[in-house]
Amino acid sequence: MFSLRTLVDHIRQPVCMGRKQTLEEALSTMRAHDVDHVVVVERGNPVGVLSRHELTIVDAFSDLPADGLTVEDVMSTAFYRTPSHTALADVVRGMADERASVAVIVDGSAVMGVFTAADGLRLFAKLLEEGPRRRFGGSRTAELAAVC
Repeated sequence: MFSLRTLVDHIRQPVCMGRKQTLEEALSTMRAHDVDHVVVVERGNPVGVLSRHELTIVDAFSDLPADGLTVEDVMSTAFYRTPSHTALADVVRGMADERASVAVIVDGSAVMGVFTAADGLRLFAKLLEEGPRRRFGGSRTAELAAVC
């Protein structure tokens, strides 16, 4: 069974920031690192996750004074955290069960990386392209029918 440490190609290096930084700084950091999530840390410990999704919601409500908002005001404190030795299948299952778009990979309290739903989809596509087709039951296109 694979563990997250053996699948380093699918784990992004974490981009971390403090909870008191501004949303403008957060967006600038996300753009500079080409990421959709930043891990919010306090004294090196993960305390939240901020995604572009939250920033988009804040932006949609233009009457909010975004200039005065900090990462802490918008971040999610309910995030999926998993030890670095956890098997990838368990991480993906946990993310699905908790409807999490990102898993924060930790070693003790230190943030080691992030694994996003998009990373999981890229990995799944790679497995479908490279793995034996019988493993996934071959093509099931003919069995699908429109339901909407």
